[in-house]
Amino acid sequence: MKELRLYDPDYYCEVTLRTEGGKFGFDLNNADLRDQVYGVFAEAVRRYKVSVFAFHFMSNHYHGLYGYQSAAQLVAFLAFLHGNLARLAHRTNKSKGKFWAPLKVFAVATDSESVRRRVRYIMRQAVAAQLVDHPGWFPGPSTVDAMLYGVKLMGRRVDATKLCRDAARLVGGAKPEESYDTWTELPVAVPHCWADLSAGELRMLYADIAADTAEDGRSREDQRSPRDCLIYEIADDCVDVAAAASQAAAPAQEPDLPPAQPPKQPVPTRTAEDGGIYSQGPVKQRQQAGKRGRSAPPRLLAADPQLVTAYEERYQASAAEYCAVKQAWRDESKVRDGGLRAAKLALPAWMLLGTLPLRLAGDTWGGAGVVFG
Repeated sequence: MKELRLYDPDYYCEVTLRTEGGKFGFDLNNADLRDQVYGVFAEAVRRYKVSVFAFHFMSNHYHGLYGYQSAAQLVAFLAFLHGNLARLAHRTNKSKGKFWAPLKVFAVATDSESVRRRVRYIMRQAVAAQLVDHPGWFPGPSTVDAMLYGVKLMGRRVDATKLCRDAARLVGGAKPEESYDTWTELPVAVPHCWADLSAGELRMLYADIAADTAEDGRSREDQRSPRDCLIYEIADDCVDVAAAASQAAAPAQEPDLPPAQPPKQPVPTRTAEDGGIYSQGPVKQRQQAGKRGRSAPPRLLAADPQLVTAYEERYQASAAEYCAVKQAWRDESKVRDGGLRAAKLALPAWMLLGTLPLRLAGDTWGGAGVVFG
């Protein structure tokens, strides 16, 4: 049986989407591209009312954590979001063709510990790739600024339809591209398990998660190879030491006030094992792992093993129900198709096609001698 996706609103949805062939489609240092990514997310949220809890973009993949009310709502949201992100990347890079690889969807338990683990995993992408030492220094598209510093994520949307229409109709051509911009705020939702926390407590929670990711990055420093240490020194050169020192010496602020946002650290370009220059981090050749069993259920990302067991039982029940409906449809199709095959032998072809028979009015075929009876 082919693996099914269990879209259950009782769980959150975590999405992992990579580019086709691992190609690098997003420039992490491009501020304009970042604003347009926020604009695509804001428009998708406005249309389909899906809750965006966290997301993080890298050069060749992204992770997102979403909440939804129905399967149709989530599917429509992901189709609009990923399609417009692919168009944006093609327009920016002047490329074409297939952009995204197959989508990976995971269910996430809604308890506090499970959500904390997934937010931590999403937030630590740049630190794990050795691009920055702290998630707040990452310059690419992510929800870190809204989580840690209370920054409003403003997205830019370009009305490409109106721009193309004006370019074809106006005498002087289209107006400047800024005339077709629309700025919209991207709302970052709060998971239900943390809905009772105040704004200050929530920011402190996110700050603790970010500090854990930064501490993990520092703990791996002694385990790096000489090549990795060289890459790490390149990243250190991009850190504003004076700004970091002044931030560390600054007095602690009130919990209800967001901390000062540090300056962004530009992502350094690095050499991959195949000799290419990328902005993704130490790139390694991906080895093709063995295919997972097609009958295995999709994973539930949860801290409690009992929740995983309950999810697998629910998946098996849903899969059995789906197979029963599919088999009933096949049986009905066989009966219907068998009746049609019998009718083809018993009835003339013109009755099956729904047309009237042809009658010869004369001795010749064609011209005015052929009429409809």
